[in-house]
Amino acid sequence: MTATKALVTILIGDSYIAMWERLFASTWRAYCEKHGYDLIVIKEYIDKSDRALTRGPHWQKCLILEREEVRKYDRVVWVDADIAINFHNAPCIVDATPRHLIGAMHYNDMNCMTPKLMATREQRYYAARKISGLSEPDMTAARTYELCGYPERIDDRINTGVLVLTPEIHAEFLRHVYDNYEETEHSLYDNNAISYELLKRGLSHRLDTRFNADYLFDVLEMAPYILMGAYKAQTKENMMMRILIATVIWNNNYFIHCTSGVFNCREEMGMVMKERVEWENYAFELS
Repeated sequence: MTATKALVTILIGDSYIAMWERLFASTWRAYCEKHGYDLIVIKEYIDKSDRALTRGPHWQKCLILEREEVRKYDRVVWVDADIAINFHNAPCIVDATPRHLIGAMHYNDMNCMTPKLMATREQRYYAARKISGLSEPDMTAARTYELCGYPERIDDRINTGVLVLTPEIHAEFLRHVYDNYEETEHSLYDNNAISYELLKRGLSHRLDTRFNADYLFDVLEMAPYILMGAYKAQTKENMMMRILIATVIWNNNYFIHCTSGVFNCREEMGMVMKERVEWENYAFELS
């Protein structure tokens, strides 16, 4: 039976390809097999113009729906390459998204599910930014868009590491973002441009936040101490602790996005014994 849906990513450079194959690829393949997806890995710039090569390769995701091997699918899921998929628990993400909308994770949903989560995640995030010496530690979504030069005030932000798309409907939207926005020091490559346009147009479908769990925010909620410098030493005890934390995050979510901000989180996620489901098993094995 021919698949009507596909997972798509872009891997540019041998080191990035090797990282994905070593740490994450097996989880993607297991998910695709379970839910009937094809897997498409693009290993080159889609646009090879001078403009494309002067900004991050992240922007190339805006062009994937124009690729011949991609546009034939009814539904397409863009996934950043630094994401692990809990294939044991994750349901079909396409089934969770209406065809006419773009499925995406909203940070307001992630931080505000309960007052406790909002206080724990968001306030600790701002505290971490302040300690890091960032010029504007309380960087709200609206302020980010303002610094990017976007005119409308929007008080939410989307992480574009996972996007559920319908090629025949959304190729034009992504091309508009690609052609009309530039990369700046505040744009987070393509992220804020896509986020802003999606929210401005009301085109986003709010995914269950487990479909794009930001590793940093999960750590800030359950184990912020792991961000301390003392825990970066590669001792057996530190590694055991970090792997256990990664295992809890793995079992609590569907797609785990190993974003920057947590030391060595990609490696720790890669060490989770993903053939197991229950995290309690690990606690006994590693003791």
